[in-house]
Amino acid sequence: MYKFLNETLKIYNKIFPDTLIIISTWDREDKEKISKFINKNTHVIFNETLDYKSPGNTDNQIISTYNALIYAKKNGIEYCIKQRTDFRINKNNIKSYLISLIKTFPLTKKNDFIKSRIIITSLGTFKYRLFSASDFFLFGNIEDLLLYFDKEPYKKSIIKYNFGNLPCFQNETPVISEIFLSARYLKKIENKLEWSLDQWWQSLEEFYCVIDSSS
Repeated sequence: MYKFLNETLKIYNKIFPDTLIIISTWDREDKEKISKFINKNTHVIFNETLDYKSPGNTDNQIISTYNALIYAKKNGIEYCIKQRTDFRINKNNIKSYLISLIKTFPLTKKNDFIKSRIIITSLGTFKYRLFSASDFFLFGNIEDLLLYFDKEPYKKSIIKYNFGNLPCFQNETPVISEIFLSARYLKKIENKLEWSLDQWWQSLEEFYCVIDSSS
């Protein structure tokens, strides 16, 4: 993992010059190895390891992403890419490409809670699995991403939004990980959730922009 991440950072320092890169990981990892990645553009956050496990490790993703977004916001960042560290972007004009998509495809439905669409990749996004917006890669306004990765824990959220009892299923769909994040986001901004394909497809049309993985 360290070798892959090191190679990724070398590429990113070339194609993302003068861009803040945040590695959000856990204090159980090898701090000496990971700290070697720190430079003027790369910051590392060592989050406190959780003393419990959430379904699909959902809380791990929420906490590590939320803390990174908060750091980015404090540094004046307006738009962010969130990606897994076992993935890599190779498109050298990705920033201008993503910003142009945000401008070309504005929100078609007025919503007072969000600023723009969230861009996701086709890899991991499924047409016939409810609210399966891929969590491998997301791009959007930092305020929208903070809403998406709200630090409220998984178990507290499924009670608050009436998602069901553990193990949590809705319409034969497991409410964990990316499905939970997408459903919770939609519940916040729409204040309704029907657990139907029609609403899933409508949310894709109105609040997301799905790009093919090769792009």
